Amino acid sequence: MLRSMVLFLLFFSGVGLIHVLAYYLANDSLAESQILASYTFQGFTGVCALGLLLLSAHKIKDQIGFVFMGLSFLKFVLYFVLFHPRLMADGILSLSEKIEVLIPYLTALILETVLGFQNIRKI
Repeated sequence: MLRSMVLFLLFFSGVGLIHVLAYYLANDSLAESQILASYTFQGFTGVCALGLLLLSAHKIKDQIGFVFMGLSFLKFVLYFVLFHPRLMADGILSLSEKIEVLIPYLTALILETVLGFQNIRKI
């Protein structure tokens, strides 16, 4: 379980660094964007969700799909509540703001799915 969480953090951080580097090379302002907060939030909630998923897999293996969907839904709702007001402050949701939301969310979701499946398959 610890190995999966470390792999999650390594891959997720790598994608985050590439994303930040792309912002830097495009001369976009990191101070005005929500990219660092977005990656921090998704990284933290992703590791927590993966840990909960793997812990609950031992106890309720038959219901693990519902646990995964519930955790994913909870992460999305929390993300929407915390970040949507900031992103819509100017009334316009630009392409870069959409990318700041989607890339960290989808990266975390894919990593949770792949790493969770690898561990649950062994049970």
